[in-house]
Amino acid sequence: MKENVMFIVLILSYFLGFSQHQLPKNPKPGKCYFRLFDIDKEIVWKEVSCADKKKLIKSRTDKKGIFLAHLKKLDALGYKVDTLHVNSEKNVIAHNKYLRELKKEQEKRSDC
Repeated sequence: MKENVMFIVLILSYFLGFSQHQLPKNPKPGKCYFRLFDIDKEIVWKEVSCADKKKLIKSRTDKKGIFLAHLKKLDALGYKVDTLHVNSEKNVIAHNKYLRELKKEQEKRSDC
C-alpha cells in the first residue's frame, strides 16, 4: 500500500511539474499568451488579445516547417531537442542557447 501511494505521488508530481513549464512565468488570469518564434530571436512569451489567438495559431502552423528544419539543424549540431513536441521547453532552451553561442562567436570574430 505504501509503495502504491509513493508511486501515485511520484506520477502526480511529474505531471504537475511538467505542465508548469508550458506557461509564462507570471501569467495574469484571464489573459492569453503566445510563444513567438523567429529564427534570429529568442523564443519568448507575449501577451496577446484573446480574439487574435486563432490568427496567431494559424501563423504558428505556417512556420512549423521552418521550425522543424531549424530543430533538425540544432540536433545535428549536438543540441538536445525534441522533434515530436515542437513547442516544448527543451526546444526553447536549445534554440536560445544556440543564439547566445552564435552571438558570442560573432563577437569574437569582430574583436579580431
